[in-house]
Amino acid sequence: MNIQTARPLPATIYVVVVHALALAAVLYSLICLVPDYEHTLRRQRVQLPVLTEQVIALSHVARAYWLFFSPLFLACDGAIIYFLRKRCVSRAPSTLWAALVMLILLACAVATVLGLRIALALLKSRIAMG
Repeated sequence: MNIQTARPLPATIYVVVVHALALAAVLYSLICLVPDYEHTLRRQRVQLPVLTEQVIALSHVARAYWLFFSPLFLACDGAIIYFLRKRCVSRAPSTLWAALVMLILLACAVATVLGLRIALALLKSRIAMG
């Protein structure tokens, strides 16, 4: 594909929309779901694992700064993808960047789920023991 005829804007918009949806899912879990679990776990006085503590801390940061960092993250993401699509002969750099961002968002989602599942398993065993 000739670099002068390449149309980087539609590809950039598509990738940023996909990243925005993934970010929205992660932020929803951190802002809406984690506080409910935190309240339950704190009320039961469960000794929380490190991963759960980190997820709760990330939830506090997300609740405080999501309105500032989400648009900033997506704007930087879009600018990087657009620049890579516009300036590079190959699509490989922009594809790698898009995949890296998705992997980071996926890792945040997996860490959130695991952090909560581990704490809930501890709570379940504590309740079963009496």
